[in-house]
Amino acid sequence: MQVVHSGHLRSNAIDRRASLKQAQDRKHKKVAGLIRSSRIAKYLKRYRVLKMIFLLLLLGGFTYSGIVRYRNYRNEKAADELIAQSEPLDEQQREDNGAGDGTKSEDAKITKKGVIIPSTDRPTYAEIMAYKAPADYPKRIKINGQLLGMVTTVDDTEFGEVGVPANVYNAAWYVKSSKIGSRPGSSILVGHTGFRSIEGIFRHIDKLKTGDTITIVMGNDQEFSYRIIGSESVEVKDFKMSKYLSYNNGKSLLHLITCNGSVASGGNQYSSRFVVSAELI
Repeated sequence: MQVVHSGHLRSNAIDRRASLKQAQDRKHKKVAGLIRSSRIAKYLKRYRVLKMIFLLLLLGGFTYSGIVRYRNYRNEKAADELIAQSEPLDEQQREDNGAGDGTKSEDAKITKKGVIIPSTDRPTYAEIMAYKAPADYPKRIKINGQLLGMVTTVDDTEFGEVGVPANVYNAAWYVKSSKIGSRPGSSILVGHTGFRSIEGIFRHIDKLKTGDTITIVMGNDQEFSYRIIGSESVEVKDFKMSKYLSYNNGKSLLHLITCNGSVASGGNQYSSRFVVSAELI
C-alpha cells in the first residue's frame, strides 16, 4: 500500500486553494472589467447625448443671433427710410408733440404719415432742472426718488392720435387727461421706449414693481407722489386710451404708457403698449 506523506497533502491543498483563489481573482477582474466597460459605455453614451445637445444649442444660438441681426438690419433700414422721408415739425406739430422751448427737440421731424422721428439730443441735468412749465403743469418725473427726466405736454395730433414727445429722453403729459393730483382723476404720461439703438425715458418701466413710487414735480415745484398698483402689456389692436382716461372710484390715478413688444414691418410701430398704473399717495 502506498503511503502519502502528510507534507504532500498539505502542499496539494495549498496548491488547490491558490488555484481557486487565482480563478476567483480572474473572475473578479473579468467582472470588474465588464463593470468598467459598462460604465465607460454609459459615459460615452451620455457624452454623445450631451455633445448632441450642445451642438443643437450652439446651432440654435447662431440661428437666433442671425434672426436678431437681420431684424435689427431691417429695422435700421426702415428707420433710415423714415428719416429720409421726414421733414421738420411745423408750429402746430411742435405744440402737439411737446417740442416747446427748453425741451431739446429742435431737430425732431415727422413723416407724411405722422410718425415722429424724435430728437436724440439728451438734455443735461442742468437743462432738466431749468425747464419751466405753468404752475399746474408737470415739469419733471422721478422714480423711487431718482430723477428720470423732464415732462412736457402732448395733445391730439392732426392724424387723430395722441402725440408723443419730440425728444426720446422726455416724457409728456397728455393734456386731455386729468391734471396731475386731481381727485378723482386719471392722468396720463407717455414716453418713448427708444429709437433705434437709443433707450428712451420709459425703456425700463416694465421693471417697476408694485409699491414703487412715481413723483411728479409741478411747474410751481409742488410734488405729487403715486404708488404703483399694477402694470400690463396690451396688444395694439386691443389698446384703448379711453380705458385709462376713465375713472369712477374717487381715486387719483396716474398711468405711464410706452411701446413694447416686437417691431412691426416698417420699423415704426411696436406690437404692444405697456402701461404702469399708480395711485396718489
